[in-house]
Amino acid sequence: MQRRRLLDAAQERELHQKLSLMFSLRALGQDYADEYAFIRKKTEELLYTIPSALMLAPEELCSTIFLSLYQRIDRIILSYRISGTTSYIDYLKGILRLRIRSIIRRRDELEKVEEMHTRLEADGCLTSCWSPEPDYLVERFEKSPYERRMFYGEHEASDTGHFTSLRECYSVIVDHVPRTRQFKDRKLARIYAHLRGRDNRRDMLIMILTAKEDLDMESIGHLSMIFDVDCEVLCALEAFRHERRKEIKDRQMEQIEIRNHHWLRYVALANAAEMESDQEKKAELEMLRDKCIDRLHAKCDVLRQMSRRLPVRTIAQEIGLSPSMVSRCARMARAALEKLVEADETA
Repeated sequence: MQRRRLLDAAQERELHQKLSLMFSLRALGQDYADEYAFIRKKTEELLYTIPSALMLAPEELCSTIFLSLYQRIDRIILSYRISGTTSYIDYLKGILRLRIRSIIRRRDELEKVEEMHTRLEADGCLTSCWSPEPDYLVERFEKSPYERRMFYGEHEASDTGHFTSLRECYSVIVDHVPRTRQFKDRKLARIYAHLRGRDNRRDMLIMILTAKEDLDMESIGHLSMIFDVDCEVLCALEAFRHERRKEIKDRQMEQIEIRNHHWLRYVALANAAEMESDQEKKAELEMLRDKCIDRLHAKCDVLRQMSRRLPVRTIAQEIGLSPSMVSRCARMARAALEKLVEADETA
């Protein structure tokens, strides 16, 4: 892939002249709308073309990067400070490098989470074991539960069987009666004692279901310990939750595709309007362009409002409670956790 030139010398000189004039007029309190319109248009073009032209990001990410910065373009322009060391294009490059790193890092994290869940589903959620020992030792202890308990000091795994729904996993965890255990860590002991009550277990589990983060195997291991249930139950619960959240993600991807379509149409209409010499046709193209950007803004607003969390109504349907009860339980669990942590800090 060969780098494309962003602006020729004359265009770059014109851009900097407009910037100087705009900031001068702004400082004097005079109208600078024409200069700002020119700078804004050039800024939009540069924010879209710089990543691919300078090979900072793959072509397919360009629209995502641009739209993630679209609402900040006014702030980006007005935050620039004219100096002899940093040109406006270099200033935009710096902003884009930070944004690209953030987007790529987030994409990689999502891919790792997706890979982990695919692995869980392929294993049938039976990936739990009692230690990081080699497979041949784990197999031996699985065949001899007594030896496993004696060696690791763990309770015998319950016969959980194969789960068919999120509600079934939820019921197993909530209805389980934890054994009495001693912990050296006071905070852990306090949380474990709190979760021995059925209502407290219900509230905490609902709070976990409402979380936007995925659970990794380490988190599942910790939760299985404080709930005193087998990892298999929580693996299955997380797999069902991930499946429901995947449906939400699919809907988000549909909205993203529509948003990207509006963006490409906006670019095409803006270019066509700029090149059109017939004033009547130019006005019609500008009207279509403005309508298109309105739709683009609306779609961006929809995407910002779409949460990665499972909706309360979905959770309520899955576990058989009312939406208001689900919201109340999650609030109660958060308040109880805050008290438990505060008690530990003040002790």
